Amino acid sequence: MLEKLKYLLKKGSNSCLSNEIWVLILTIYLQEASFREIFRLRRTCKQWNEIIPVVVNGLISRNWSEEWEIQITSEDGICVSFITGIPYYDDFMNLVCFTNPVQSFLIDFSRNFFFHFTLYNNQQKVCETEHYIDVLGESLGEKIYHDLNNSIYCIGTLEGEYYDFIYWKVPPNWVFNQMGKFLESNK
Repeated sequence: MLEKLKYLLKKGSNSCLSNEIWVLILTIYLQEASFREIFRLRRTCKQWNEIIPVVVNGLISRNWSEEWEIQITSEDGICVSFITGIPYYDDFMNLVCFTNPVQSFLIDFSRNFFFHFTLYNNQQKVCETEHYIDVLGESLGEKIYHDLNNSIYCIGTLEGEYYDFIYWKVPPNWVFNQMGKFLESNK
């Protein structure tokens, strides 16, 4: 089966198949191949560059509904964690986004500047990084921060020195291994 799919994929842009057919073919291919391989296929043509993120997000929404948790630990050892919504792939930024579905979750970022962010899937560590956050004196509203590890997070400034963690976007390669393990276990 994989050989037939590889043959179809090599013919790729030479055939005039509809987007729906390519979504089916690429979905089947992704179940047999790795995410790295399918992302390399985005370079094949404009049509595939637009279709592959749809395939990836479809697979994420069907197979990644299990528990994803973000844990944030401050430099003074205070730890907060929350369950995220189902992640999605942001193809414009080439990042996987984990959102905080409970927008009233409050974190006091005003007493610390260094935070350790850890992402868990079913209680298994997927990735982690350190963030320097200086939100003192920020006006009310959302602010987007970039770190040295190419991840992005958004924090909303609220009244009374409290801040709302809105989302964390991480490079796809941080979660590829976890996705690959999940697909391997379902074969």
